[in-house]
Order: sequence, then C-alpha cells, then structure tokens
Amino acid sequence: MIHEIRTHTLVPGRAAECLRLSGGVGLPARRSAIKVKGMLMSPDQLQEALTYQKANGGKLGSTLTRLGFVKDEEITALLSRQYGVPSINLGQFDIDAVLRIDGNGGIVVENLNVAHKHQKPNPNAGVAGGIVDQELALEPSKVMLFNPTTQKGDRVGFRKLADGRKVRFFKSNGEVVDT
Repeated sequence: MIHEIRTHTLVPGRAAECLRLSGGVGLPARRSAIKVKGMLMSPDQLQEALTYQKANGGKLGSTLTRLGFVKDEEITALLSRQYGVPSINLGQFDIDAVLRIDGNGGIVVENLNVAHKHQKPNPNAGVAGGIVDQELALEPSKVMLFNPTTQKGDRVGFRKLADGRKVRFFKSNGEVVDT
C-alpha cells in the first residue's frame, strides 16, 4: 500500500505533521511505503533521514542521498519538476578545456558561453563580414574543478600536509589536487 504525503517542505521536528498529511487523515498503522514528493521510501527511512538531518544539518535531499535512500538523479528530477526548470545530465556532454583567464578574473572555456557577434566587413584590415562566434568569460564561481576519479565536477577544500604545505583536495574523496 502506498500513501502520498502532500507537503511543500519537510523540515526536522515536523515529521509527525508530514506523516499525518495523507488526504486529511492519519496514515494506517500498517503502512508499507510512503511516496514523499514523488520518491518512494518507508516511514522508518524518512524518520531516520530527519533525525540525521537534525543532528548533522544540511538539506533533506542531500541527507536522503547520503544515506542511500534515493539517488542523486531522482532528487534532480524531482526539483526540476517542482521548480519547472529543465535538468541536464552533464555526463552527456564533453568537458571542454579552459582557454584562458581574462584580465577581469573571468574564465573562458572552449565552446561554452558563446555569443554571436554581427561583424561589419573591413577590407582594409582583411576582415570579412558576417556572424562570428565569440567565446565570453564566465564568473569563476560558475566553474567547478573536474575530478578525474569520480568523472564529474567536485568541490575543493584546503588542508595542511605533515610537511607544512597547504594543498587543495577534492571534498568527495579526499584526494589531493596539488602535488
């Protein structure tokens, strides 16, 4: 038997309230699964996730993923439907190389943030007219460092080694970026 919880926010300390929201009546004592915002899980899993979230902080979606109750793709699809924003899988795209860092601190990446510039012909300079593609700089906060071990973008932290050097490391697996 599947029951659906209809609520917009699941916050710590309100798990009982969320569990009562099934068509205006309480859930029966013998409940086998709960469909929370489109994801199927048991009430015990939901309660465990809310307890973990209360103890460690963070968002419910991250907690459910960390505990292995749902996949990251399911959370992304759910949030995509909820906010009406299409989701894309970056694994389907080729990761392009950074071409340069411009003078203002922007990062120019190959085949990304391309603008179409309408250019007038200039016979004196030997420039033909037409529509020219121009790669524009991105803000550094919009770019992630690629982790070759996990094959996706990853957050980076800093730590000091035993010899006193300060190095960057990938937060997902603790691997040192700089050697």
